[in-house]
Amino acid sequence: MDTYKPVPTPCKPNTQLLASKGTLLDDHTAYRSLVGALQYLTFTRPDLSYLVNVACQYMNSLTDVHYALVKRILRYVQGTINCGL
Repeated sequence: MDTYKPVPTPCKPNTQLLASKGTLLDDHTAYRSLVGALQYLTFTRPDLSYLVNVACQYMNSLTDVHYALVKRILRYVQGTINCGL
């Protein structure tokens, strides 16, 4: 994760996630682990609450688009690690 470039926003503008968009992934464990860690992070980072909620809604029908959203959230967190409330 250290080699990723940080992004200025946690999500692209006008992003619309659908359950049928993208290809289904077989392994859900990494996604669930990342989203669970992000849920704990929302206690101190309320700016992430909406996107983490959206990511939680697609736990059963995981696609590569949803996994890319979680990766982008992590890249945003990496770039704003020193920012506080």
